[in-house]
Amino acid sequence: MGRWAIPLRVRVSMLWLSEKTTSNQRLILYIRQRAQHEILFLMIDGRKPGNKRKSK
Repeated sequence: MGRWAIPLRVRVSMLWLSEKTTSNQRLILYIRQRAQHEILFLMIDGRKPGNKRKSK
């Protein structure tokens, strides 16, 4: 079950992306950036909690 969770989600999101690229491009970019930022923030927060802003 754990094996199928990620590929299925990726597949669905790719399908959804190909269907409505222009209309949801901004939303998808926002979600992806938000998720990456949260992961980065968690990693940074685990080491040094004071450093929130990390310029890319």
